[in-house]
Amino acid sequence: MDIDLYYQFVKDLITLDRFKEKIREYRDKFGGLLEDETIALLILDEYGRNPANRRKVEDLYDGINATIVVEVVKILEEKIVVRNNRKHRKMDILVKDETGKCFLTLWDADVERIGRKLKQGNKIKIINGFVREDSFGIWISPGKWGTVIVL
Repeated sequence: MDIDLYYQFVKDLITLDRFKEKIREYRDKFGGLLEDETIALLILDEYGRNPANRRKVEDLYDGINATIVVEVVKILEEKIVVRNNRKHRKMDILVKDETGKCFLTLWDADVERIGRKLKQGNKIKIINGFVREDSFGIWISPGKWGTVIVL
């Protein structure tokens, strides 16, 4: 696939010149061992736009990063949680797609930026969310490298 085609996945986030510059930086970093197409996919993954990373709720499992499109089912009450002697705002949101349900967890700034604006029935895209699983089910959070977009 042509590098310019890969760029189409992130053109709303970075310029083509910056995309090509990042390819050069990765090429240097890895001593020329990776092909430009492989590097382009790494960049797409960095921005959470790698199409191979898109999944359905039923395909989520502990420890992966994934991009999913879901519908908001229920917004649970915002809580204050203490972690490492610091107070954090936390909001859990039940979401679903045609294959199942899971919880989206938002923390601190994401509660304000996204959580308080969501309504039941909103379609959202969780990009590069970190997935964890416990006895209560599957949880996904944008974490440090992900984001949530209302569609």
